[in-house]
Amino acid sequence: AGVASSDFNSTASLTVAEPPIISEISLRGGRDYLNVSWTSGDGMCGTVNYFVSLSSSTATMTNSTAAKSYNFTGLPLHTIFNVTVLASDMAGDGTPRSEVGGTDALQRPDTPTMIMASYDISTNVITVMWQAPSPTASCTANITNYTITVMDQNSP
Repeated sequence: AGVASSDFNSTASLTVAEPPIISEISLRGGRDYLNVSWTSGDGMCGTVNYFVSLSSSTATMTNSTAAKSYNFTGLPLHTIFNVTVLASDMAGDGTPRSEVGGTDALQRPDTPTMIMASYDISTNVITVMWQAPSPTASCTANITNYTITVMDQNSP
């Protein structure tokens, strides 16, 4: 009596993994450096590779890694990025997970220093001068205006 070949056939079903969970998007080491970290989704099967992408209105960068974090460097300042992480295993590509992050996310500048004012009585003009905030403390390149408030100390 023989054994039918159908007795040896088996079918395994692989399920594509759940999307990774992005746990951190942070600036590290400089304003043009973005660190993205994530944890695995459920159901990973075999060797896992991750694809992490940054996209903005002007550029898209994608990198492949087996690690659960990636550092993007040399990014344009004051840019908001859509961050996407996708896991790929032997069952195929999973569903991507997206979050929003940015470089130097529009940080408020420091207060100007060395503020001096003078009044010219003959022209009735007040001149105000100040030192702009340090570029290492805040981003002075994108300061768009200053607000000067004049108060009459004789008024209550």
